[in-house]
Amino acid sequence: MIDKYLNDCILTLRKIIDITNQDIENIKKAKHDEVGPHSEQKTKLLSEFENIKKDLDAQLLELATNNPNQNLSDLLSQDSKDSLQKLRATLIELKSVNFEYAKNLVVVKEFFDSLLGKMLGKSINSLYAAKSKTPLNQESEEIFKARV
Repeated sequence: MIDKYLNDCILTLRKIIDITNQDIENIKKAKHDEVGPHSEQKTKLLSEFENIKKDLDAQLLELATNNPNQNLSDLLSQDSKDSLQKLRATLIELKSVNFEYAKNLVVVKEFFDSLLGKMLGKSINSLYAAKSKTPLNQESEEIFKARV
């Protein structure tokens, strides 16, 4: 059962990685309409991963509890140990892909902020600036409200 949970975790993470890589390509090609639905898919897959991981943790805890005098690594098969290493490598890959995804999002956000700033003739707060009611923010809100 442990091997099944490990493999399911890896497969679920692979799906998330694949979708995130697609999102990176879509952002580069300015196909932003596909990124939103992918976020919903990734959220569902992440929830699925968490549930599988919880079941895996329960199985590992049960194995350790039933064999208190043995090290967990001695109780696992070589296949399970290999799968754990693969799971770790997949998590590291996901972290790297998510970092690349975040970089692309920041670039797009900064581009749109600068474009809006040029349209209004003023600078826009950056991504990490505090959101306050500056005259620019008030003017921007009024323009957007007028268009809606």
